Amino acid sequence: MNFRTADLIGAEANPFVSAVPSSFLKLSDRLQQCCPRQLGYFGQDRFVMFYFEPRGGEVVWTDTRSCGFGTGAWQVFLDEIEPLARQHGVNLGNTESKGQHALIIDRHWGHAYFAGQREGRSFLAEQNRAMSA
Repeated sequence: MNFRTADLIGAEANPFVSAVPSSFLKLSDRLQQCCPRQLGYFGQDRFVMFYFEPRGGEVVWTDTRSCGFGTGAWQVFLDEIEPLARQHGVNLGNTESKGQHALIIDRHWGHAYFAGQREGRSFLAEQNRAMSA
């Protein structure tokens, strides 16, 4: 997994990606397709959110239908993702405290974003409503 730089995005030219709120901080490098699996996600949803939960010492994932955690995913999260988040002033949480932000992955396009946890949950709920309509 190689995160390098980030930039704020506005409305994307591609209509399939434009659903991502402009307040999300987009990582400009594409993710390797294996990233969600490395973080413990084996579901099929397009969008999945990850954050560190200090009470359990694990990375929690949430998609439009369910949530869970991947045993051992904390190592990849803390070694690879958390330092990049800190570099950009994003608080994903750590072993001492719960974070305010989350990593959102668009599995279809291979893009990753940082967003507030509240905004991320709202976005996933909107995706769920859109799929149910």
